[in-house]
Amino acid sequence: MDGQSLTTVPDAATAASIREHLGGLDLAQVRDETHWYGWVGAHQHLGPAHLSYGTGADVISRALPGQVELLPPGAEELTALLRRTDPSEGAESGMAEVTSRIAVAHGPTGVVAAAGYRRWAAGDESRVDELGDTGTGKAVAHLSVLTAAEVRGQHLAPLVAAAAAIEASRHGLLLQWRARPPASRRVAARIGLRELGWQLSLDCR
Repeated sequence: MDGQSLTTVPDAATAASIREHLGGLDLAQVRDETHWYGWVGAHQHLGPAHLSYGTGADVISRALPGQVELLPPGAEELTALLRRTDPSEGAESGMAEVTSRIAVAHGPTGVVAAAGYRRWAAGDESRVDELGDTGTGKAVAHLSVLTAAEVRGQHLAPLVAAAAAIEASRHGLLLQWRARPPASRRVAARIGLRELGWQLSLDCR
């Protein structure tokens, strides 16, 4: 992240194994996920995913014109969109896990694009007030977006994503976007978020 590398591990033995595997590599090599795939402790991996961040002011200045409706969390319209979506794409989007109101765009088949966020607390979740302030740092809105296959390329993803991001900013939340597909990275940039780093998760059990 921003020129630095941080590795979090469950125990000292795993830490020692990682130090041995990555010893002597520069940051560019650490960023190359193929160096991790050869590590004997890694059985499965998730990522790499690129991380982008921003504020409401960044997004408001780039908001797109268009008709967006805000629906309550868990709205049936979102469930219907997820049912019409390839399961792997639905899982990648994270839309089934959002806890916020959902920004949606409609098409002939109903809701064809949706975005929302899940709030991640910066510290003790019990101390988060209505503005998202934990007293230990700013809480994060982890943004998610999903568009129906038949409307991709019509700029609906940035339309609903910007609306969800602005909604999050009204609650004092830092905006976070995690993207693996190039198209998702482009949406993050389109709504004004800045790509600062990437993450890779490994299953070393």
